[in-house]
Amino acid sequence: MKSTGGPVPIPLIEDWRKRADDCLVWGASLAGARKYFMPKAFVKYRIHGQNMSNEQIEKGDDPHYLYKRELFIERLFSFLRQKLGYRSDMQYLAPDEFKTIPSPTRQEFIIYTKIIMWSDIHLLKRIKRVGIVLKHFMAHRGG
Repeated sequence: MKSTGGPVPIPLIEDWRKRADDCLVWGASLAGARKYFMPKAFVKYRIHGQNMSNEQIEKGDDPHYLYKRELFIERLFSFLRQKLGYRSDMQYLAPDEFKTIPSPTRQEFIIYTKIIMWSDIHLLKRIKRVGIVLKHFMAHRGG
């Protein structure tokens, strides 16, 4: 992608060429967009040899790929936090967002718990937030 001379909306655009969905989903949350959880997928990807998403499928659980992905995600969050003027401990919002999922799955519970536990929030506050997530999960769990 060649630059047209205008501002690039997200730095390190090559990192995000493969992560466009993450930019939209997580970036929209940070920007205050109203989102709704859809329990069923309504979009399918067309996968082929030249597809940039194909690497995600092929790499699967490769630790190097997953680590690199986490770094890209952190870059996006850092950029958007700075651009939107948010504090660096945005993980405090995770329980509120988790409660918007009507029937959370075990995998979603694990993801949100990790987000909270990896944060730099004081340990007792992290435990309290995990408790909020656990309570919602136990009361409304899905698959």
